Amino acid sequence: MPASTPFGRALARKRQTQPAPQEESMLQPLLSGAIDNLTGAANVLGTPGAMVNRALMGENPLMPLLSPWEGKYHRQGRDVLRHHGLIGKKDTWGNFAAGLAVDLITDPTMWLMPGKAALTPMGTMAKKAGLLRYVGLPCRPAARAERPWGD
Repeated sequence: MPASTPFGRALARKRQTQPAPQEESMLQPLLSGAIDNLTGAANVLGTPGAMVNRALMGENPLMPLLSPWEGKYHRQGRDVLRHHGLIGKKDTWGNFAAGLAVDLITDPTMWLMPGKAALTPMGTMAKKAGLLRYVGLPCRPAARAERPWGD
């Protein structure tokens, strides 16, 4: 199209205003590789829970062992709930919370840490400071007198 026609001038202006294609930064492949490695590590750590979830769905629980790095055969808590018809197909915050609860309950690695070892570093500091004795006090009527704060 010659630039002398109205359509040709508009096309020339459009070409001038479009941004030049971005060159791939040297950092992009590095970040992509790091994210892939973190995802793979998370998949490996989630393999025991995926095995339990597959068993709850009546599927072969050993399948996640075939490709633990990829997570190809992993099933989430939401998948278990959907399989049993307990939640709908649409992703909602309620479905997310229910699926997360199933993931936490069915993950065998969650049950390997006994007592004090299960506390986070902040929880350990709170215990040393004596703050954990107040946890749950508002729920117990007999313990209301023990509270250091007023009614």
